[in-house]
Amino acid sequence: MTTHHNANGPVSVKRAAISKPQSRKARLGRWIIRQLERIEFAVAKKRSLHGVVVAVVPSSDKGVQEKIFVKVDQALKLIGEIFPVRCAQIRRHFRAIVVSGPPGLRVYNGRWEQYRGVCLLAFDYMISVEATPSDVAGTIIHEFTHARLFLHGFGYEEEMRKRVDRACCKAVIRFARRLPDGQSIIESATYFMNCDSAIWNDSARLQREADAFLKIGCPKWFVLGIKRIGDRQIARHRKKILPRDEP
Repeated sequence: MTTHHNANGPVSVKRAAISKPQSRKARLGRWIIRQLERIEFAVAKKRSLHGVVVAVVPSSDKGVQEKIFVKVDQALKLIGEIFPVRCAQIRRHFRAIVVSGPPGLRVYNGRWEQYRGVCLLAFDYMISVEATPSDVAGTIIHEFTHARLFLHGFGYEEEMRKRVDRACCKAVIRFARRLPDGQSIIESATYFMNCDSAIWNDSARLQREADAFLKIGCPKWFVLGIKRIGDRQIARHRKKILPRDEP
């Protein structure tokens, strides 16, 4: 059990999965990433909206930051009006909502980071036309469902990922049915709920990340090098969990 703090006090977050031993390089890489995340959060502009800390990474256009804050504010207001209990739970479970990432890079619209109790929203998604207050509210509901499942002991391992995301999509559909402009959200959630399970596996996710970084102009040699490391880690993990053939 770990404890985070938000505007309303301490938030307990239970870890759903047992930590596995990691190599020195893996621990160093994770430490570097977490230091960068701390710096990003420290320099981000922050506001408390409906009792939730919202942090938006710096932008050269201050007007963009303001528009993002308005979208999140309207999204949380919608959730409070339709599902007030959910809004109270979000205040309790979210350490923060963080809008991050460079323009043009979108591997995901939203993501729940269990280890730090943060709901991430992609900057590129938040400045897009598709990110209406209703759509952003649906994304927050999706990530909140991930948070609840973690608290009840459900992790995000590859073998159960589709079941977890189906549960999240169903939660979004229940919410969107109460919205006057919710039809497109329902259609999108239904599409992802019925997708082939292959799109949820680690290899597919790694490929989407590589494609996204190539799209914004990262050097091909760098992206392919990182992808090769990721492929090897996935292969080692699968080798450990797959049953061996009987002699």
